[in-house]
Amino acid sequence: DGLDWDMYSDGIEPSTEEMIWVSLELKDRYPGFIISSTAVPYRQGDKDFCYAAVSAGALDYCAPKFYDAPGFTAASSVLEYVREWVGLVGEEHLVIGLALNYELDHFQTTEQAIQIYNSTKSEFQGIRGVFNWHISYDYEKETGFSTEVC
Repeated sequence: DGLDWDMYSDGIEPSTEEMIWVSLELKDRYPGFIISSTAVPYRQGDKDFCYAAVSAGALDYCAPKFYDAPGFTAASSVLEYVREWVGLVGEEHLVIGLALNYELDHFQTTEQAIQIYNSTKSEFQGIRGVFNWHISYDYEKETGFSTEVC
C-alpha cells in the first residue's frame, strides 16, 4: 500500500509540514507503507517539498515528471534536471516520469524515451526506475513504453 502526493499544479503549494506529519503517521501505523510524490522538475516549491520530506524520512520516492512542458524531449535536457534532483534527494529516492504521446506537444517519442532512460540509467544506476504518464494510452496506441523503454 502507499500514497502518492500529487497536488502541486495550478498554483497549489503543498503544506510541507502537514504532509510530512501525515506521511510519518502512515509509515508508523502501517510498516512498509510507501510514500511517493510527483514533481515538476523546475519548480522550486516541488524541490523544497521533496528535499524536506526525504530528509525527514517521510518520502520514499520523488518522481519528477519530464513531460507536458517544453524542453523535455532531449536526453541532454532531462539529464541536467536529473543531476540536480539526484543532488537533492539521492538516487535511491528518485524515479523519473516519462510520457509517450504522438498527439500532443512536449511528450517523447518511443526513441526519445529510450534514449532518456538509457542515458539516465547509465549515469545513475541507483535510480529507482521510471513511470509512464498514461499507461492506457500506451496500451491503446501500442507505443511500446512497457516493452521497449524500460
